[in-house]
Amino acid sequence: MLRILNGVIKANEYDEKLFSELDSAYERIPNTWSWKANGQPLLIKFISLTKSITSGTAPPEIVAKRNESCNTCPMMKIEDGKRYCNACGCGSWRLSDLDKKLTYAYLECPLGRAGFSNEKSP
Repeated sequence: MLRILNGVIKANEYDEKLFSELDSAYERIPNTWSWKANGQPLLIKFISLTKSITSGTAPPEIVAKRNESCNTCPMMKIEDGKRYCNACGCGSWRLSDLDKKLTYAYLECPLGRAGFSNEKSP
């Protein structure tokens, strides 16, 4: 179960342990991994996706904050009437459609924008 802390979704102790194990996998992946997407090893992208899609659903106020962040971001692209993040490297597929993606409780923004789990303080 995730919790909201200062308007940002954070993981509880169980999720922190799971996420810590997933993050430790990052360290074991060589930077020379041959299969890459947007300069990032595909396994790392898979781990990030797994963290997001297993985290549950974000509350409406968080989704609204994320929508606002994405709608004002120069990296957002629109393709076939759907919105996608051009900064994360997820591409244009079903699970990366921002209308779906922004509803994941745990979701990091590569730019650390407002409303995301890795939001950078102003």
